[in-house]
Amino acid sequence: MDCDDFTVFTNAMELHYIDMKAFAKAVNEADSIIINDTEEMMFAKWLSIITQKEIANKAIIENACEEDEIYFYNKERADDRRIMEQQAAEIEKLRKEVEVLRATQNT
Repeated sequence: MDCDDFTVFTNAMELHYIDMKAFAKAVNEADSIIINDTEEMMFAKWLSIITQKEIANKAIIENACEEDEIYFYNKERADDRRIMEQQAAEIEKLRKEVEVLRATQNT
């Protein structure tokens, strides 16, 4: 239930409010995101990525990125970005070729 307007939430949705600065502060104080529970550990890894600008020890971020699904997610994003850049370069090359063809047809 929402404490402000007393709206009742359904069982289909669960909301969690996270104080990201408090999370980053806790990581900086512990100099780690090591948590025993598997689900909590994965969540902490994702949160560390989200708050990486505020995490002092960048090795924590690097370690989180290299492990589990975060690594695969980041790798897929990098692969997608590389493919998009290649396609953009190919489109630009084709545009230039079309310009040259139009210029030669007009003369």
